[in-house]
Amino acid sequence: MKFGEAKGPTWTGPLDTSVNAIALVDDVLVLAGAFAQGPGTHDLWVWWISAETGELLNVRAFAAPFLDDPQNWFDEVARGVALVGDEVVVVGERQFLTVDDELVRRTIVLRHGLDGEPLAEWTSPGEQLQEDAGMGITPLRDGGFAVVGWGRDQETIRQVVTRWFSAAGEPTAIRIEPTPSNDAVGLVVGEDREGKLIIAGMRQQPKTDANAWVFAIPGPVGPPVWEVVRNGPGQGPDEAAGLAIDAWGYTYVAGSEFDALQPRAFALRLYP
Repeated sequence: MKFGEAKGPTWTGPLDTSVNAIALVDDVLVLAGAFAQGPGTHDLWVWWISAETGELLNVRAFAAPFLDDPQNWFDEVARGVALVGDEVVVVGERQFLTVDDELVRRTIVLRHGLDGEPLAEWTSPGEQLQEDAGMGITPLRDGGFAVVGWGRDQETIRQVVTRWFSAAGEPTAIRIEPTPSNDAVGLVVGEDREGKLIIAGMRQQPKTDANAWVFAIPGPVGPPVWEVVRNGPGQGPDEAAGLAIDAWGYTYVAGSEFDALQPRAFALRLYP
């Protein structure tokens, strides 16, 4: 197999589709993303694809109800997907019209059976911040799952938001990392062997330059256990967008950084 050359079947989605996350369920790939409906607006889509043949096995779409969005102008996008027990859980963001007729973004969680059968959906009530979005998800060894992303009040900067959910899919706790002067987003999350959550994303530091940010939290309360800020050699956007944790507790982070006016990839191995 030559570098960059596909081996085996290839599945190609319809035009104007995008995939932001992937999960493996036995011999089935679950792809989560969106289907563009117009400039700046999407419907959330999830595809089940045979890993052996590339056959489309199932597809599920989510959009705001017709009574709320008759022109289908609201934006809905899937950002993360994970196998949680015997369920496929998709997280992302949706636009939501509040009682004050304000259009805001809110985290959405969609739970499915392994074959794609819809089980339940949940939308953030905006209980602490007016807007929030789910970007990454990880199953938890004790059951349930955790979702990381961002939240903010309108006209303010974003802050990293982490939510915990029970095995029944009910929200149990929420945590906000205070970065009052630095825009910050959690992109991916994982659980280490000690039960800490490792979060990777980006944070502006200073305001003109975004740096990759990786940190560990003990749970819903308590200060971060450790953090790593990676500032590329050039002034430009750096972000940590990929995360893996092995059985020995090592954390691996991949992302992009800025150097000589060009982005370049980086990968880190962090000791437990």
